[in-house]
Amino acid sequence: MSHQAFTDDEIIEYYEYHTQSSASSFVSKCLNDTSIPSNTNNLRNGRLVILPPRAIIKSGLYITDEAQNLQSASSILSNTSILKVPKLYRAFERHGMGYMVMEYIPGRHLHIDDEEEVDWLVGKVVEVVKYFWGLGKGDIVGAVGGGRCRGYWWSSDFPKFEDKKGLEEWFLERLQTHEKQYLRINRVDMVLCHMDLVSRNILIIEGEDKEKEVVVVDWESAGWFPRMFEVARLEMVVSSRRGLPTVSGDSNVISSEKEMKFERKLLEKLKGMLDADEIEMIEGVRRAWEGV
Repeated sequence: MSHQAFTDDEIIEYYEYHTQSSASSFVSKCLNDTSIPSNTNNLRNGRLVILPPRAIIKSGLYITDEAQNLQSASSILSNTSILKVPKLYRAFERHGMGYMVMEYIPGRHLHIDDEEEVDWLVGKVVEVVKYFWGLGKGDIVGAVGGGRCRGYWWSSDFPKFEDKKGLEEWFLERLQTHEKQYLRINRVDMVLCHMDLVSRNILIIEGEDKEKEVVVVDWESAGWFPRMFEVARLEMVVSSRRGLPTVSGDSNVISSEKEMKFERKLLEKLKGMLDADEIEMIEGVRRAWEGV
């Protein structure tokens, strides 16, 4: 049965019923959704539930903004063959909780032990980022869907920016006096940034001819920002995993170094695409976000 045959209330009922199942369910295995334990009620990032044959339901507090981002990104990127973006089918709210129904694109995650595939995906995502950075929007700043900026690094107030000056002021307010020298955001161009280009948000589709395509998901934090924001965000992810111990004795747990193989290689490539001034500003961006 198609998602179109369901009313909004039936969508909610279907979602609530299926999120009561355990993390080892068929749905969880299909989506490799390990970010939220089955016994956790995480209202910011809802679990994903497949609605056969080709739809996914997601719920959460900020789903309306995420849905706007997904719809905008899907529209902006619809004419390129460099990547696929799920389509938004519908979004609505009930009693303060948001729900969205989006396209389910079957794919798999990166085989982290396959060095050749890791390098291929790094190269492919570099192409994707170059394409994003070529999509300048002049003075448009903030969430790609026009709503509030989401993601935990904006969580002090979930701002909505009117211009580059407002974006710069947000960061300067969160820095110590001696740190403000790092930032000159008002002088750089705004480009499309995904803001969470980690391997769990990238799916690989492999056709019968063995040709591979990539699907980029989770557009909650996407926006029009300076291109060094993408690098700063990725650098924060990688640095947060450094120094963590290797866990052995469990085949389902891998070391942090192995886990971050793709991200570390991608970070090195993206950093090499920035100029010296942009690299210097990363420090200020990170300090402001870490302060949040």
